[in-house]
Amino acid sequence: MMNQKFFIFHYLILFILFQISIIRIKTKPIFGILSLPEPIDDNTTLLNESIDGAYINWLESAGAEIVPIHIWYSQQELKELLDQINGVLLQGSFRLLNFTSKWEINARFIFNYTIENRLPIFGICFGFRILNIFMSKNNSCMIRMRNHGNHKIEFIENKTRKSTLFSLFKEKDFVSFENNETTVFIHRFGITPEMFYSEKNLVDNYTLTSFSYDLDGVKFIDSIENDNLHIYGTQFHPEKTPYLRMKKYKRNHDDDSLRRSQLLAIKVVDFGRNYLPKKVIANRNQFKKKYHKISTFSENDCKYLYDKNLNMFYFSKEFYQ
Repeated sequence: MMNQKFFIFHYLILFILFQISIIRIKTKPIFGILSLPEPIDDNTTLLNESIDGAYINWLESAGAEIVPIHIWYSQQELKELLDQINGVLLQGSFRLLNFTSKWEINARFIFNYTIENRLPIFGICFGFRILNIFMSKNNSCMIRMRNHGNHKIEFIENKTRKSTLFSLFKEKDFVSFENNETTVFIHRFGITPEMFYSEKNLVDNYTLTSFSYDLDGVKFIDSIENDNLHIYGTQFHPEKTPYLRMKKYKRNHDDDSLRRSQLLAIKVVDFGRNYLPKKVIANRNQFKKKYHKISTFSENDCKYLYDKNLNMFYFSKEFYQ
């Protein structure tokens, strides 16, 4: 009798776990993209904001749904949203950091939440540097650089091939990155290897997987990860290869470059797909209306202005009052 009860109990556990896995596969993970102030260096009003549509395109291409993380949210509102989503993306930007501004304070709150709850977070360019600055707790952990266009990547041989972020890459992909100028860089600041290795918090918490060089030959770190904390980032722009619309920045649009961009998108979205939020969304339609789901190809649940030439989405707090 005991054996029968034991069998039934374990059967029920396995059945429940199987059903949860099916739900995860069928349900699109929801990513929040932290909006940026408009104008970009606004530190006072924080009533207007933007999201580059390329990031939305990129995550949607791998099966994610997107909500903006509005810059005017209180920390309580941030927590309520973060408790229900599967991942966070920090955009690239030319913003000059101001650590007394509400935007940076909220960004740090989000970063700390992701660490405490293992919520996946992915930073690109400016977002990548934020991941390093917040982890190092050194606000001056970067130098000015001169960089735009396509560049090669120098992988760390014994680490990158074992990297989770690059795990969908084949050897030919690593070789192509190393020998061809196929990745897009648009940044004015960077973190040198010397800076990285001098910061104990960075060395202890991040695995450094690649480097690159700016237009003056200055070496900078290019990708980091922490599988335990679910933190990942790249200085280069994987989303720009397929979705960059600004003609002044060239990018490779060949099949292999597009495929590698897609592989990285799939991997980032999978991080969110495998994460179980603290709170289950009872009604996804109501959630998307409340938090203003944004999409580049389906009906939206938010009010915005759209610049087709730049593929930019603009929001204002006035839209929701």
